[in-house]
Formats: sequence, structure tokens, C-alpha cells
Amino acid sequence: MKKRLADIADVRTGFPFRKAVQPVPGGTLAVVQMKDIDESAGLNLSELTLIEDEPKRYEQHLLQAGDILLQSRGNKFPAATLDKPVHGIGALGLMIIRPRTVAPEFLTWMLNQPRTRDALRAVARGTYVPFISRADLEGLQISVPTVETQKRIVEVDRLRRQEQRLVVQLTELNDKLTNALVWKAVASKTRN
Repeated sequence: MKKRLADIADVRTGFPFRKAVQPVPGGTLAVVQMKDIDESAGLNLSELTLIEDEPKRYEQHLLQAGDILLQSRGNKFPAATLDKPVHGIGALGLMIIRPRTVAPEFLTWMLNQPRTRDALRAVARGTYVPFISRADLEGLQISVPTVETQKRIVEVDRLRRQEQRLVVQLTELNDKLTNALVWKAVASKTRN
């Protein structure tokens, strides 16, 4: 069954800072920015910019575990799930999607699918740096299967990503082994 994104999730824009986000030494509030979402690796929380927390200013913008962050500018529109609690906010350039009736991991998977990205590109505005408006994102049609099917899709996707990581690791190990054997052969020939 297809549903509008607005019917299954709350959507809001990132916090509109007036100028570039500058890190504050000893800052206590993390700022997730567009650069922190990688298309293949997902959300990188290890190098978030920290600023001074102003509870009255940022309280309604705080992120929650399970929120989905989508890059709303550019050509790729990658999405990633915030899978652990972070005391932080999303910056402008991100859409924060808080699922109400679907699993966050499933919705993230769906948003990263080529068909969904094509649909986002079709409604993107602007020519130099395309962007998705909140209204257009809320109107996006999402196929919503049963909860059991959502769980299966998420598990298959998790296994697929694990396989990709293992293939990369195997390739790196094969390269190291090959290089070690070649250098060993070179070293033995130079002694003779």
C-alpha cells in the first residue's frame, strides 16, 4: 500500500544557522551537517561539530534515536538512520524525518532506493544545487508493506551491507598477501 511520507512520519527542516557552524571548544551540543552523511557508510557521528548548547533555542530541534536524516541538497539525497542517542541537532540542508508508523531502518532503506531517489530528483528544485522542499518530501509516495516484511527487508539489507564490507576486507587482505609474497620473492632473488 502506498502512503504519503507525511502520513507515516513527521518531517522538519534542519536548524537554520545564520552563518557557517563554528566549533566551540568544550561545546556540549552536536551539529549533524550534510557532510556527516555518506552515501555508502551512512551517518558518521565520530567527527560532529560541537557548539554551546542553548536549551531554549535548540530544545525543539533535538534529534532522537530513530530519526532519519536526509540530505536535501545536491543530486544524491542520501538518508541515514540515527541509530543511537546523540545530544544534537540537524543543520539546514538536512531534512529530519521521524517515523510514526514504519520502522526507521525500513524507511531509510526505502529512501535510499534508486526509484525513490529518481522520484526525489524529479521534484527537486533549482538548477545549480538542486534541493527538495519539505512539502515535496512530505508528498513523496512510499510503499509500506507489513511490519514483518519491513523486518525482512531490513535484515536482508543489513546482510547485503555486511557482505560488501567483507568483500572489501577480503580484497585488502588478498592485496597484502600478494604484495608480501612478491616482496619475499624479490628479496630472495636479490640475495642470489
